[in-house]
Amino acid sequence: DVIVRALPAILQEQPGLVYVMVGLPTRAHELERLAVELGVREHVMITGAVSMDALPLYYNLADLFVLVSRRARDGNVEGYGIVVAEAALCGVPAVVSRGCGLEEAVIEGQTGLLVEPDDPRAVAAAVQHLLADESLRREMGRQAHCHVLKTGTWAQRIAVYDDILRRVVGGQ
Repeated sequence: DVIVRALPAILQEQPGLVYVMVGLPTRAHELERLAVELGVREHVMITGAVSMDALPLYYNLADLFVLVSRRARDGNVEGYGIVVAEAALCGVPAVVSRGCGLEEAVIEGQTGLLVEPDDPRAVAAAVQHLLADESLRREMGRQAHCHVLKTGTWAQRIAVYDDILRRVVGGQ
């Protein structure tokens, strides 16, 4: 909902923008109602689940990957941002929320931008900034791609976690 709430401001500078939500948002109907209420429904597309084979098509169509995640009522936060890494493999920079695992997948100012999770104005400003500067956006996408090839694949993340777990268990 934070991104949908940011859309009116974003659309002032980017009137042709379409926000595509891929996956299974548990609040799809609520988000559609909010988009109608804010007058941005024609700029929101909710695909639902797509096949693994189709995911790269969506990433490659994107100018930006935007994911804002909040702390759950029980205190849990989003884990490592593998979807951010997937977008980066397609050369797409990210705008993601601070204070959760998504932050691990972004180098602030190099591969994407970090925003506060409950701030539609900050989301709008970050998205507008990157959409307005194509050369910056492309360079961030290039750097995101290079960074994820070095650090962000599942095999690399598993190796890091394996090392941490071995040190913890070995230290007992």
